[in-house]
Amino acid sequence: MRRFLALRAFLSAALVSYPAFADPAAAGQLLWYRSDAAGIAYERLAEAAALRGEWALSIASSSAAEGRRTETKTLYHHSELNSASVSLLFPSGFPESVETSYPDGYRRSERYDAGRHLIEERSVDAGGEGTVVAYRWDGDRILSSEARSIGAEKGEPLWTDTYRYSRAGALLSVSRTPDGTAFAQESRGGLPRSIEFRGADGETETTFFDGSGREAETVRASADGKTRTTVEKVSYAAASDSAVPGSTRRKANADGTRTETAFDARGRTVSETVYGTDEKKISETRFEWKGERIASRTTERNGVVLVEEYGYDEAGVRIAERDYRNGVLERTVSREGDMENELLYKDGKAVLRATYRDGSLVSEERLR
Repeated sequence: MRRFLALRAFLSAALVSYPAFADPAAAGQLLWYRSDAAGIAYERLAEAAALRGEWALSIASSSAAEGRRTETKTLYHHSELNSASVSLLFPSGFPESVETSYPDGYRRSERYDAGRHLIEERSVDAGGEGTVVAYRWDGDRILSSEARSIGAEKGEPLWTDTYRYSRAGALLSVSRTPDGTAFAQESRGGLPRSIEFRGADGETETTFFDGSGREAETVRASADGKTRTTVEKVSYAAASDSAVPGSTRRKANADGTRTETAFDARGRTVSETVYGTDEKKISETRFEWKGERIASRTTERNGVVLVEEYGYDEAGVRIAERDYRNGVLERTVSREGDMENELLYKDGKAVLRATYRDGSLVSEERLR
């Protein structure tokens, strides 16, 4: 089932355009950026400044044959090497190939055709064992994907996914051999009606959509169809302003509890409530927003009210936090660059001060 959940992401990302962050005019130069765990370049910085942050990225670009370019990206976490990738880019800037290596010896690679379709993925561990997946396309439709063990490319495949389409080109189903897992989609008028995932054990999980193509309900059924369980239900309400929830998602949890999450008209979470098997409220968390940033989070559980308030700088970086328990201040945090100062309170008075750099404790002082 999990493999086909990943298929959703692949189908939506297979034709994505990869941005080239390095300036082609700066060929041969090593450029540094503030980054994140995904290796996205956010802000151009000097090398020392970039390496002081949690994530740093360096990019070097140089010319290659036939108008292509090579681009080398190196990602650091707390100044330690995290990964290094070398891309060969088409003149359009889209990658023809990407080779990525990690300090533990693991390597992965991707190859694309001129139409921006992923045609091969390889992953190899330090011992040389791994998997290669080949993708076959007809125009912009993927026809099949096939996985084999590295070193056994001529042997039997580990698995093969076969895709089936309607005459209009809509994806109808994906089936996997030899394990028998499958994905099926039903549409009407260009809108989805249902999406079904079937596991190797025959168990299915089906998501149904309303007349507007919005997710409405997810049902899990046993292989014989005798047992059906609603695992998630979504209802929608007309929203006149952001204070009125635009939708509510109801999810049945494995322990028998139920979680209701309410969203405003802009898709922001405004509350999350957990109900017990007796339908009594266990906890409730409410969110207040300023634009696209959370201003505060209030959680009520077992008679205790916890409030977290957040402050941001002009760039939208969170630089302050204040925590309350039943209206009494317990903790404050202030951040500046890679430094973080924390104050703990007891009976409204500060009792402990701690200072951190890049998440590591630098000093601690008891105040009373």
